[in-house]
Amino acid sequence: MDMDAIETFIVLAECRNFTRTAERQHIVQSTVSNRIRVLEDYIGKKLIIRDKKGVKLTEEGSLFLKYAYEIYGLKAACIKDISVLHRFEDRLNIYCNQWFFNYWVSSLLTEYALACPDIAVQLNIEHSENIIPLLQDQHIDIAVLSYPLSLENMECDPFRSSEIVLVGAYETFAHLKEGIRRADLPGIPLLYSDIWENYLWDISGKALNDSRLFRIRCNMLDSAKAFCIAGAGCCLLPLVMVEKELEERLLIRIPLTDLEIKTFQSYIIYNKDRMEQPALKNWIRLLHAKDRSL
Repeated sequence: MDMDAIETFIVLAECRNFTRTAERQHIVQSTVSNRIRVLEDYIGKKLIIRDKKGVKLTEEGSLFLKYAYEIYGLKAACIKDISVLHRFEDRLNIYCNQWFFNYWVSSLLTEYALACPDIAVQLNIEHSENIIPLLQDQHIDIAVLSYPLSLENMECDPFRSSEIVLVGAYETFAHLKEGIRRADLPGIPLLYSDIWENYLWDISGKALNDSRLFRIRCNMLDSAKAFCIAGAGCCLLPLVMVEKELEERLLIRIPLTDLEIKTFQSYIIYNKDRMEQPALKNWIRLLHAKDRSL
């Protein structure tokens, strides 16, 4: 299977236009057409349909796109691994989402990189739902997720935890410092992050299950925090994310007087086949040392 054709198919699926695909890849449009034709001949199915509005993927094309991303990702991982083969003793390939990295992983990974100069580090920031399909690929060493997984080739351990708190801008919502009841939640402007779709349901006792109650919806917790600081509304966030802002009185903690707030638990996933390799052994040793010092 031609890797150039796979890459061109991915770009075409994203652009939905032959001209823009050619421009992005710095090739002529006829080359784009030839590569797609070669790919369709190899697979034996039509992958795209051209119409006046541009390009549409067929059902087979939509299915193949998922595998195309995986194939191209494996190619990139292979090239990286080969490039560091003789320069470093080993490599650590770690996946986590942005807020996990910012508040829990960053300091650990920095300390690891300084302590292990002979280990090459590849950090990948992705949403948890994008990481899970990649866990079957053996090139992943560590993944940090918001829920436990049971996979044959992976070991799953509890990682870091944080209390969840309702917060809002200090100046805007100081009148709520004594707390708020569940029934009163719909009466204040609420911010929502899609990452917490199932978790918010549990925390709120189904008080927030109507999406129309939310003034702003965003899929990144750091974005929700920024809206909170600006006074746009209140949001349930992990305490670890807002400790500094609470101390500086940019945000105020709003107690939920008749709701049991849960503790958010993260999990670290290890590739069992790599547990005895220097990269993972050094990571686990460092993590255990940090945990003992807490």
